[in-house]
Amino acid sequence: MKFNEKLKYLRESKGYTQDEIANKLNIARQSVSKWEQGINEPDFETVKKLCQILDCSIGELIDDDQDIKPSKVEKDERKAKWLFRISLMLPVLFILIYLALIVMASDEAIIHWNINGKPIYGSKCILLINIAIMLIVGLGITILMRWLSNTTEQRRTYKVGLQTIALIINILLFFTLILITAFQIRIVTRYLFHLPTIIVLSLIIVLSPFSHPKFNKRNPFIGFRSNFTLSNEIGWNKVNAFTSIALFVAGVIGYNLSLILFQYDWSILFFLIIVIALFPIFIYHQVIKKKYSK
Repeated sequence: MKFNEKLKYLRESKGYTQDEIANKLNIARQSVSKWEQGINEPDFETVKKLCQILDCSIGELIDDDQDIKPSKVEKDERKAKWLFRISLMLPVLFILIYLALIVMASDEAIIHWNINGKPIYGSKCILLINIAIMLIVGLGITILMRWLSNTTEQRRTYKVGLQTIALIINILLFFTLILITAFQIRIVTRYLFHLPTIIVLSLIIVLSPFSHPKFNKRNPFIGFRSNFTLSNEIGWNKVNAFTSIALFVAGVIGYNLSLILFQYDWSILFFLIIVIALFPIFIYHQVIKKKYSK
């Protein structure tokens, strides 16, 4: 990793903006921007001040062969952030799957049982209340745990544990509601072949925003990875921003069509929509590569 990449990485990991770094050094923000772009580099005295601000050694900052070793606090913060994101993602994913189950179910659902133990049926739309419960409780607990972990210095040491609790609660909440729903509705079994398609399209909808460079700092599992995007930061940001939008739109179109046409086994058509969405991504990649590889 080169000096400019290390500087940007350390600055962002410490939560500083370019303006804040510039103010601490009594220089213009444009100077910090040029350092991070690799246009020029600071003198040695400024490097020493940067190391004090960023809490790193001079070797970590200027030696291209020496990797940056994140502290335990930084590692915990990364884990907590990803657990928080996953905890936000799961209720949305579960709701998309749950909504598909409601659509494929019979038209009536058990609302309650009378004093004789006989079920009273009503519209299956009553099951939308379960979705509201999942959304309010799941997202509410996730956000509450994140807020609690940032309120005091002592609680910050437990932020990974608090976000893990939120994640577990979301998973248990989903399976509890599925169990309750199983007593309320009869799923039309001949339509269940469509459920794998629904799950895949729901995953694309939920995961595609996380391929955006705002969230994805060259994560090995998410994002458009090529020799060009891995070696060019501008290329990585532009291509993955476009990819996240293209896949999200394709996923939403495929998901809605699958709900409208769930009586038919048109799974291959919905996956074809995703494949078609890949073509503009590859074309955009080649355009950006040609523009920024010069």
